[in-house]
Amino acid sequence: MIDTIVIPITLAFDAFAVAICYGATLSTANLKQPFRVAFCFGAFQFAMPVIGWYAGSTFYDSIRGFDHWIAFGLLLYIGLSMILEYRKSPTCPVKKDLSKTPLLLLYAFATSIDALAAGLALSMIAKPIWLPASIAFFSTFVLSYVGVIGGAKIGAKIGLKTALYSGFILIGIGTKILAEHLFFGN
Repeated sequence: MIDTIVIPITLAFDAFAVAICYGATLSTANLKQPFRVAFCFGAFQFAMPVIGWYAGSTFYDSIRGFDHWIAFGLLLYIGLSMILEYRKSPTCPVKKDLSKTPLLLLYAFATSIDALAAGLALSMIAKPIWLPASIAFFSTFVLSYVGVIGGAKIGAKIGLKTALYSGFILIGIGTKILAEHLFFGN
């Protein structure tokens, strides 16, 4: 049950970091801008794990014997990517105007690619997808909204550090999944 809640929340922190950075670039934030960013980021964080889950569940029977290794590998990859991304650039990655729809969609897609892999990983361990996808939408929406509004006050460092910590959490969850299958046969 913990993976069902923790995975989607940790994935929301990429979008949170981008939202904080965007908020930090605004001179003034009206209520429309944070809502638009939050809804778009949340919608992608909902849709991508669902797509990944359905893609994974269609060929689950043929990979059942090593599915836990795939789930571990995907979560390890996502976690390491988040950690390395932070180490490469611990400064704010967004300096552009996200109020332009094509750019907003691009960032929403980019911050949700990890969610696609997480959905695939959840299908490998036979976890239902609708609750984690809903949690991903809600947590991403709230964090992104707060991130845009509070971006100028909070600053970029906090948002990026949450992405770093989320990377470690995802690696821990992947290790837990692998250990459960190897040692307890779950």
